[in-house]
Amino acid sequence: MKKHSLLAFIFLLFVSNISLLAQSIEDIPNNGLKHSISKEDKLKLIDFSANIKSPTVIPTAPVRNIAEFEPSEAVIIAYSGGFGLPYSVIRDLSNTGKVIIVTSTSSTTIMNLLNTNGVNTANCTVVSATVDSWWTRDYSAWFIIDGNNNIGIVDFTYNRPSRPHDNAIPAVEANYLGLNLYLMDLVHTGG
Repeated sequence: MKKHSLLAFIFLLFVSNISLLAQSIEDIPNNGLKHSISKEDKLKLIDFSANIKSPTVIPTAPVRNIAEFEPSEAVIIAYSGGFGLPYSVIRDLSNTGKVIIVTSTSSTTIMNLLNTNGVNTANCTVVSATVDSWWTRDYSAWFIIDGNNNIGIVDFTYNRPSRPHDNAIPAVEANYLGLNLYLMDLVHTGG
């Protein structure tokens, strides 16, 4: 009986403290935006067809999408009133590869924040562009390799009509990296 009571007590203790282990998204500033699509954006999507990007010439076949798990030279993050991830993660990223930071905040301010938090700024680059949020995984570029072994960027219309600056980031990436940009007539969440 004592064994069952002890197990029940440990279980209750664990369950009651689960919220302590989770990161609260509400504590991280992001211009008042939520990660999920808002009701307003859902309504705007109904009349959004005029804003869909017109497709460009398709890349040389065969085209292969570069998977998220494949080796990477850099990671893109955004600063929009804050970073969407802890400085410890940015520090780890900067010690293993390049970190590209998209922001409209001055590069001096960003570098000072990074230096203060022990980030390897030698591997960090600030690209000046306005962003609406820091969810770059959703709205940034999809990378491909075309039939000529050239890396390119595929861009789609981000399904958050109220975030036009986020929707423009793949073109900023293509310009910064000197890559071909291919537009798709697709409205998508990204990720």
